Amino acid sequence: MYRAYYGQGDPTNIKPNSKGIFTNAVSNFIRMLNHLLKEDYDKILVAFDAGKHTFRHDIQKDYKAGRASMPDEFRMQIAYIKDYLKRANINQYEIPLYEADDIVGTMAEQGKKEGFHVDIYSSDKDLLQLIDDEVTVHLTKRGMSELEDFTPSHFEEVYSLKPSQFIDLKAMMGDKSDNISGVPGIGEVKGIKYLQQFNDINNLLENVNDIKGKDKDKFIENKDLLLQCKTMVTILRDAPLHINLSYLDKKEPDYDKLIELYEFLELNSLLKEIRKEKKDDYVSFDYKVIDNPIDIKSILLPNSSLIFETFDYNYHKSDVLAIGLRNKLGTFIIKKELLEESIDFKMYLNDSDNQKSIYDYKKSYVLCKKHNLNLSGIDFDMLLAAYVINPSFTKNEFKNVAAAFEYYDVSYDEEIYSKGVKKTMPEENILFSHISKKVNCLYLIKNKIKEIVSSNGQDDLLYNIEIPLARVLGDMEFEGITVDRNELNIQREELSKGISEYENKIYELAGEKFNIQSPKQLGVILLRN
Repeated sequence: MYRAYYGQGDPTNIKPNSKGIFTNAVSNFIRMLNHLLKEDYDKILVAFDAGKHTFRHDIQKDYKAGRASMPDEFRMQIAYIKDYLKRANINQYEIPLYEADDIVGTMAEQGKKEGFHVDIYSSDKDLLQLIDDEVTVHLTKRGMSELEDFTPSHFEEVYSLKPSQFIDLKAMMGDKSDNISGVPGIGEVKGIKYLQQFNDINNLLENVNDIKGKDKDKFIENKDLLLQCKTMVTILRDAPLHINLSYLDKKEPDYDKLIELYEFLELNSLLKEIRKEKKDDYVSFDYKVIDNPIDIKSILLPNSSLIFETFDYNYHKSDVLAIGLRNKLGTFIIKKELLEESIDFKMYLNDSDNQKSIYDYKKSYVLCKKHNLNLSGIDFDMLLAAYVINPSFTKNEFKNVAAAFEYYDVSYDEEIYSKGVKKTMPEENILFSHISKKVNCLYLIKNKIKEIVSSNGQDDLLYNIEIPLARVLGDMEFEGITVDRNELNIQREELSKGISEYENKIYELAGEKFNIQSPKQLGVILLRN
C-alpha cells in the first residue's frame, strides 16, 4: 500500500477527487493487483497488520518506535483498499497481536504441507527467510511489472548464504526501520562472513573465541541482545490463525460492485477498463426507434431532453449519428434522416417557445445549422450548468459530468467506439442504447442540477449569459473568419526572424547554447549568471 501511495512521485502534489477523497494509493494498489491477477493461481490471500501492538512489543517495548506517522491522505484510503478486495472477492486477513508477515509465513507453511507451490509478493526483504524449494518470494522493484524472483539458488547468488541463514543475518544486522538494533558494528558484509564461517548464531556464540579483534567482544557483550533480535526478526510459521487453505480459493470478482466503487471514487481509467471487459452486460436499455416522418409528431412534446450524438469529438468534422429524445412518453431514438425529411421535427427544433434541455448547446446548435435548422427553445444545458457549478468541467465527456452528480448508468464514449486507430462504429443496437442512456440521464438529473445552480445564486449566469452566449459562439464557429493567408505567412517570417535574433542574444549572454524552452536548463543558466 505504501508503494502504491508513493507510486506517482511526491504524494503532496496529488489532488483529491471531487468528494475530497484521495485515491492515488487505491488506484495504484488496484493496478498492482490487476497485474498480479493475470498470473495462473489457485488460491490467494492479502495479509494485513491488525494494529500497532503485537507480541513483539511485549518482548521489546520500543519495537518500531520512531517510525514516521502515517500521512492522513494515505490513512483515509486503507478502508477503500480493503473494500476493493472485498468486492473483487480477493481474500484478506488480519489477526490481533500478529503481523502480516506471520500470516504469510503460516499460510505458506500450510500451502507447502498440502502440496502447493507458494508465491509471495512483497517489497519486504524480511520475507526472504521463507524461501525454499516450494516457496518463491517475488520482491517488487517497480509495482508488479518488475519483480526480482528469489528462489533458493537466486538467494545464494545474491547473499552467498542459504535462505535459512537469512534470519541470523537479519538478527546480526538489525533493522533500523523496526528499531531492532542488532550487534553494533556488524553489517551485512561482516554478517555474511561470520555465517559462512559458523553457519548460524548458536554455533557462532559457542565458538566466539575463534573470532578475532573487537568483533569478539561485541558478540560476547551483546549475546542476549542478539538472541532477542533473532526472536524479533523470525517470522512465525505457526501463528494461531482462524483460516485455512479452503478459505483462500480463487473467485470471480463482483463486477457490479467494483463498478459501483470505481464510480464513487471517480477512478475513471479503471472504470473504462472494467466496463470494456463487461461491455455486453452494460449496454442494454429500453428505447423506441423513430425512423419515419409519420411517427415522430406524437412524441415532440415540450420539456423534452435531446442528445445529438456524433462519432468524433470534433463536431465540425462529424455529422449527427442519431438523436436521443426523452420525455414523459419514454425514450426514443430519432434517425438522423428525419432532420431533413420531417417537417414536424424541423418546426419542433426551430420553435423557441417549445422548451428543450440539451447537453452541449453549442455543439448541437452547429450540428443543426449544418442541416439549415435553427435550434431554439433551449432552457437548460447540462454541460454549461456543470461548468457554471464547477469550472473544471469544460470539455469533459458526458460520463464524467454525470458522475459528478452521482449518476452512473451511462458508458464512456471510448467504451462504445474505442479510440485511436481502433475507433470504429459499433453495432446499431449498442449505439442506440448508448445514446438512450445519455438522454435518459439528462432528463432525470436536470432538475437536480438546476437546484444546485439556483442554490449557488447562478441562475442569471447560466440562463441569461452562458446559454445565449452558446448561440453566439456557435454562429462564430459555423461562419468562421476570413483569413489573408499571404499576410499570415509574412507575419510568420517576421516573427521567426525576431525569435531567432532574441535566441542568439540569449545564447550570447549565457555564454552557451541550451534549450530555452526547458525550465530546468533555463534555471541552471539563471543561477549560474
